[in-house]
Amino acid sequence: MNKALSSNEQEVGQAFRESLVLPLLFIGLLVFIHIIQVVFGFHPREWGIYPMHVFGLRGILTYPLVHSGFPHLFSNISALLLLGVTVMYFYKRVAVQTFMIIYLMSGILVWIFGRPVTHIGASGIVYGLVAFLFWNGIFLRSPLAIVLSLLTLMMFGSLFLGILPDQEGISWEGHLCGAIAGIFSSFWFKDELREIQQKQQFSEERKVYFLPRDTFEHKKYTPEGQAIQQDDGFESPEWYTTGTWR
Repeated sequence: MNKALSSNEQEVGQAFRESLVLPLLFIGLLVFIHIIQVVFGFHPREWGIYPMHVFGLRGILTYPLVHSGFPHLFSNISALLLLGVTVMYFYKRVAVQTFMIIYLMSGILVWIFGRPVTHIGASGIVYGLVAFLFWNGIFLRSPLAIVLSLLTLMMFGSLFLGILPDQEGISWEGHLCGAIAGIFSSFWFKDELREIQQKQQFSEERKVYFLPRDTFEHKKYTPEGQAIQQDDGFESPEWYTTGTWR
């Protein structure tokens, strides 16, 4: 039993370590780019999205990578780490595809529908991951998905104030488009995720029990400590049965 527990703990630890890799790599890239931005003094406006202009198209690929300052950067990477690890750990099969859909789709939508200003920052991806986790609880309706959905709502629910329009200095369009991309990703992968959950539910995985399976079964023993096998016709005495009394 101890060996089985140790094996399960190792599997969980390995899965958690693997879920850290891509979020940390992306965050490292964001920090590196911002340091280069500060050292060489280039303006993030050059790499943001400027809607409905050809020169703003390149921002679809680069807008999440540049930030207006360290406070803007740190506010995003803390959320990206937590949300990224959660998605990678619990929805590993579709995590990379989800990230790419949110990344590209949010940028395209901002370029089409955004105000004629420059949009920068990874907050659109943050909103996309929040929406993905929340709507999975609605589409999948599994206990795990619902718990993750409620936890996401508790921790990041206030973020959705950021999709309200006419906020000075805030790309509410980026937030809204990121959330739309997250909802789309959740809907797009719902069947695949539901199938994965069903396979996990019915798979014959080894279970670990902390007590022997017959711990609470009523048995008789010989003076030598050997259990006496009861036949099928054995009836429990009255003191052992459950009932109601007046």
